[in-house]
Amino acid sequence: MTEGAPKRGNGSGVPRYSWKAVTALVLAVGALLMPAIVALVLAAAGLVLGLIARRELKREPSLTGGALALAAVIVAAFVLVFDVILLTLPAPAG
Repeated sequence: MTEGAPKRGNGSGVPRYSWKAVTALVLAVGALLMPAIVALVLAAAGLVLGLIARRELKREPSLTGGALALAAVIVAAFVLVFDVILLTLPAPAG
């Protein structure tokens, strides 16, 4: 590690992940597996928690999980957009 770089982890060599980032990713991936109405709620919660985690990770250099938080934001946004489109389309006539 270079001299000026911030240290990651808790000093024992094991990185300390942000629980918000992990939870956001679990919610976002869980939204992929749920029906549309439930997925909207899970994806919205995952998106908000992912954005909060990204802000927390910028303030706390001892935490890791930036990639988890970013993945949660991307997946949750995709699920939200897809489900909104799916729910606003008219039902097929038949």
